[in-house]
Amino acid sequence: MSPLKGRESSLAERVSIGIRMHSGWGILVAIGEAAELLERRRVTIVDEDATGGKMPFHHAENMALASASKFLEGYTARCASMATAAVAQFIADLGAQKRKIAAAGIVLASGKALPALENILASHALIHTAEGELFRNCMRRACEVHGISVFGYPERDLFELATAGLGSGAVAQIANAGKKLGPPWTADHKNAALAASLALREVKRGAARATAG
Repeated sequence: MSPLKGRESSLAERVSIGIRMHSGWGILVAIGEAAELLERRRVTIVDEDATGGKMPFHHAENMALASASKFLEGYTARCASMATAAVAQFIADLGAQKRKIAAAGIVLASGKALPALENILASHALIHTAEGELFRNCMRRACEVHGISVFGYPERDLFELATAGLGSGAVAQIANAGKKLGPPWTADHKNAALAASLALREVKRGAARATAG
């Protein structure tokens, strides 16, 4: 890296992205240091004509185990590629605004580890859980491919964590961001923004500890 490029990088505004995924698509937001909403968008990480659609584990449910494993491996790889491209575009768009992504916060479900594939396919409830995990994991890996540290926050605990970590003022600012920006500003956007703000706080605290040490 040249001295000039290093200087430009150091002058970039540090931001964090928040991610709230659904089946095959999700919401991305970018948050600045003062809990300011900078960007928001909907991303899709499944091809419209993909075998299995947005429900790959449902599609694999009645396959032989080896066939199901091979199908899910290929499906996941294609989703991961689209997720990586979506994150790359977000990085480029923010970079054009002289902003650098310092961290990502992803909204989680229960966070419990999944059992072996054979057990997943034997349980309809676990099939739904596994599909959610697949799309979240693709976005997590996409961030990590681009060198972005990822922090996960269970959705059920998100408001409590944000209030304790950020303060009620910042939480209210995020909740009311839609009044200034206009729709859409759904619960998905709000929760992604809270996760992004918590992730940025983690990075700032880590930097402070490193400096003190």
